[in-house]
Amino acid sequence: MTTKSIFKFSAVAALAVMASCSGNKGWTVSGNIQDPEKGVKLAVDGYGPLGTWYNIDSVDVSANGDFKYRAEAGSPYPDVYRLTYNGKSVYFPIDSLESVTVKSSAKNFDTDYELSGSDLAATLMDVDRMIASAIASKGADAAASDPTLKRQLAEIALSDTVGITSYYLINKTIGGKPIFNDHDKSDMRLIGAVANKFDQRLPNDPRTAFLKQRFLVARKALGMGEQATTVVEIPEMGLIDIELYDAKGRQQKLSDLAKKSNLTVLSFTAYSLDSSTPYNMELNKAFEKYDGIGIYQVAFDADEAIWAKSAANMPWTAVRFDPTKGDTLLRLYNVGALPATFIIDGKGDIVERVADPSQIDAAIRRHI
Repeated sequence: MTTKSIFKFSAVAALAVMASCSGNKGWTVSGNIQDPEKGVKLAVDGYGPLGTWYNIDSVDVSANGDFKYRAEAGSPYPDVYRLTYNGKSVYFPIDSLESVTVKSSAKNFDTDYELSGSDLAATLMDVDRMIASAIASKGADAAASDPTLKRQLAEIALSDTVGITSYYLINKTIGGKPIFNDHDKSDMRLIGAVANKFDQRLPNDPRTAFLKQRFLVARKALGMGEQATTVVEIPEMGLIDIELYDAKGRQQKLSDLAKKSNLTVLSFTAYSLDSSTPYNMELNKAFEKYDGIGIYQVAFDADEAIWAKSAANMPWTAVRFDPTKGDTLLRLYNVGALPATFIIDGKGDIVERVADPSQIDAAIRRHI
């Protein structure tokens, strides 16, 4: 690969941009929860471009149910956040320096709620109510592929002038299944339209490069060619940055490891697979043999507890992507089966893909 730039999709970086652009001004979410449990807090989470949520903070709920959270920095781009109470979440948008109000109940926090404060908040509330209604009447599996629901949501996405509602929708899952699937040509035209919208209106938004790359990879896989919605092309895929949590709850970035390593091995696997042990043995041989190399291993294990036990024993950077959140990360790296291995040189370029684990050592020697 000749790409010299590293595409960075970092939630932390996005927050840093917000702080630099907005001074001390920020946004606020406040409201009331009926009949709250004593001592229970609300989690405030942000939404990463790869479909993963990251925790920002927590907020106390008073005895009468009142709460208020104020972000220190404003948002230069529209974004989606969520409040989570006892495992149930309410999603709300923020555009610039807004104040959003959430009123709900402890019993039905994620279904019986009201969002107010902006037209954007009302739209996102209507979208989630539409999805919840479909799930209630048809079940999660049927709702995820319901043609009527998909048509209604697609119309909302195409008419969205701000961008964040359409972004939210093309990444939305029901029961772990994406509503709009990268493997479906019709769905990909919608995703391409959203990518094009971001490229035209929000070229510096951290999500824009991700959307264009996602569309480009899926279009090639589907053989859509130039018949698909026109999107400004970007160079052939180099290193798409990944930022996930390790077993100790620390955020780990692929780009950080690549910068300090002479060569980096990017590994996709699942510890629950029978092939995991012999595969990791090959990685460990290389890790002990070659000085200055780094290994960034992403495990796609559904059981977090089992993953954490294994990850704690790995001598390299071991993180987890929850497979119930979809397969976006695998599609971006065009991975159809696990394990999969990529060699990244000191410039941040992917220089080789290794199909046979027994050839990992030879691949490293070619580029060390």
